Amino acid sequence: MPFELDITDDKLEHLGAAAVDELREVSRRFTLDVLEEAGRLEENARTADRDPEVTSSNVHDASLILRKGLLARKRRRRLKIASSIGVVSGFVVGILSDYSEFTTSVGWLIGFLVALTIATTATVYALVKE
Repeated sequence: MPFELDITDDKLEHLGAAAVDELREVSRRFTLDVLEEAGRLEENARTADRDPEVTSSNVHDASLILRKGLLARKRRRRLKIASSIGVVSGFVVGILSDYSEFTTSVGWLIGFLVALTIATTATVYALVKE
């Protein structure tokens, strides 16, 4: 059974064609997210011997959870990688931060500076993108 959403033209009169297309896509994604969350809510409330049935209450609660931001958002893979790189390179910076080695070995200092730059860049990237 297809699902359609009707919005009167007077509500869309100030939107360009690209904005209407984006509104369609955002509405579609939000609807799918609500359905997925309603299914999760129903699954948590269902006993093992019953058939699944998503109720209007499940849909309403799922909508509230998504709109109010009560659901933790999934972190993108790129952010996870950047955070991991920041942690590992921060650990390397800690290992390389021996001041007495800086005065005797230029390679040690360069390694420290490179690791520090990578740690700082990855951490700032992850924080800004979150």
